[in-house]
Amino acid sequence: MTVSVDIGWVVSHKSRAKLRQIGMDHDQSICPSSAHLKWKGLPRTSVNYWRHRVEQTTSSAGTTNPHLCARITYRGKRVRFNLDTANKDTAASKAAAIYRFISEHGWEEALRKYRPDAVEPPDASNVGVTVGDFIAAVEKFAAVRSQTLRAYVQAFRKIVAEISSIPGTGKHTKVGDVVGGAWRAKVDAVPLASVTPSRVQEWKQRRLREHQSNALQQRRDVVTVASSIRNAKSLFRKDLLLHLAESVELPAVLPFEGISPDRPKPARYQSRIDAAAILKKAAKELAPEEPESYKILLLSLVCGLRASEIYHLQWEKFDFTNKILRIEDTEYHRLKSENSAGDLDLDDRTVGVFMAFARAAKSIFVIESDAPGSRSKSAAGGSYRCQRHFDVTLKWLRAQGIKANKPIHELRKEVGSIIASNDGIYAASRYLRHGDIKITAAVYVDKKERVTPKLKIPT
Repeated sequence: MTVSVDIGWVVSHKSRAKLRQIGMDHDQSICPSSAHLKWKGLPRTSVNYWRHRVEQTTSSAGTTNPHLCARITYRGKRVRFNLDTANKDTAASKAAAIYRFISEHGWEEALRKYRPDAVEPPDASNVGVTVGDFIAAVEKFAAVRSQTLRAYVQAFRKIVAEISSIPGTGKHTKVGDVVGGAWRAKVDAVPLASVTPSRVQEWKQRRLREHQSNALQQRRDVVTVASSIRNAKSLFRKDLLLHLAESVELPAVLPFEGISPDRPKPARYQSRIDAAAILKKAAKELAPEEPESYKILLLSLVCGLRASEIYHLQWEKFDFTNKILRIEDTEYHRLKSENSAGDLDLDDRTVGVFMAFARAAKSIFVIESDAPGSRSKSAAGGSYRCQRHFDVTLKWLRAQGIKANKPIHELRKEVGSIIASNDGIYAASRYLRHGDIKITAAVYVDKKERVTPKLKIPT
């Protein structure tokens, strides 16, 4: 019998053949303990780890596949991958790459890339309740105003789209827009059961980590993510789910179970605006060339109106005789809350400017529109009726150095800060029509007067 002697070990020809079959050279197997240690402690992302684990397979008919394969186990799931090569080093490198991909992207993406034959095609008859089915049911039973419901639905669709890697459509996508309709169709076709709490949590953390090196942007991300989760989660309120039970079969685990938005403390407003200079320059540049944008600026900076209130403001709300601008619900717009209603006192100069504009008015709305067919009494389309004028205003404000994320709302904050500094926080709260004076105290107040200790440093 032929033998091989090395380091005191005797290995038979039959033994060497067996070792080759499992992919181990005889000189590596002379000492079982030392050979074992060569790969036992290696991570699965290492090529050397897989060099001793790739193998050939034999079919039930006795046919041996010339290519090597690897059985990869990750988080309790095991799948065999054909490595399409008979070279052990190349196969080991491929196996390590597949394992890294699985650990980074998960089984679903890995199978789609490396084993598409193992991915079961979706069964159209067994998709279950889709996001669109759920939204349609919610719209039947939700006891909230339409504007609020739209915000909830929009937030939920956006989260689902980002989880499902469905590209967005950009800003100002109209309801009847073809691109927007195609995007909504894709989002609405996503099975509701696939929107799991773990995927929502993963999305949340990914969004919060996007700008870790930029503290200001990261704070904005926290606010945006919290708002999105809070709005989308409102579609799954217990009182609403009771009504949905008879219409749709909901998943056992709902998308936002255990998910809570991080609630950052509101940032105190710090003025970076010279309101007098802005008004002076606007009167010179905007008033003659872009009168609608000039009106938008006055309504936000002088009157403190929200953008949505400006969009739908009608001339009949001005009481020029008593110098009052009345803010209230109309057939075209419902205010943010009951506390948002109120009468604003106007000074003589503001009354004179808007009286002149009113005499030249061509529609019932304060902000005219140059969009076709928009001068009727209909406010259909919401902000898009006069979006161009808002775009012009935003561009002009940014050119003046106002870098806030929402420049028009920044003007509302500025007038609140001015009134609080001159007339006190209560006056500012009433002028801004806040429901709680704590909101004004926490966000909109900024000390504009110079305050220093009356101490003199010795010379």
